[in-house]
Amino acid sequence: MTRFYRQYNWVIWLFFFFIIIILPIIPCNKPINLFWPSWLNLLLIYWVMVRQNRIHVGIVFLISIIVDLIRGSKLGIHPLLISIIIYIVFIKIKFFRNKNIYQQVIIIILASAIAKFIVNITNYLLLSNSWQTGILSSSIVDGIAWPLVLCIMRKITS
Repeated sequence: MTRFYRQYNWVIWLFFFFIIIILPIIPCNKPINLFWPSWLNLLLIYWVMVRQNRIHVGIVFLISIIVDLIRGSKLGIHPLLISIIIYIVFIKIKFFRNKNIYQQVIIIILASAIAKFIVNITNYLLLSNSWQTGILSSSIVDGIAWPLVLCIMRKITS
């Protein structure tokens, strides 16, 4: 597997960027959407943790812009927040890596809740949308999905 990974490294990268772009735009019903994790955030945090020399804030911003364009949402709100989260993870990479999985889950829940709260406030103030409930439940789902993402990605990339 390691030889395959070394030889076809670019294919694996291309596959995961395709997955990162496709997973957030899968349509879900309203009740299911509350329990759908933010795959874009989780996968980008993982890739920054593993390959911080290849994935940087500019690439994260570009991927987020592409997802916003495909989704049809207001351009710039999500990419800015995802870039800020990734920048904080990038700066505190040793702190984040040295924490055990339970502490990482709590950090992911807090970061996700703050980001979703800011997006909700921005949408409420700028677009006069109704206030969305379920920010905390979807953030907890992000935290629950983090160990799953971690295990699957480690298995695939090792």
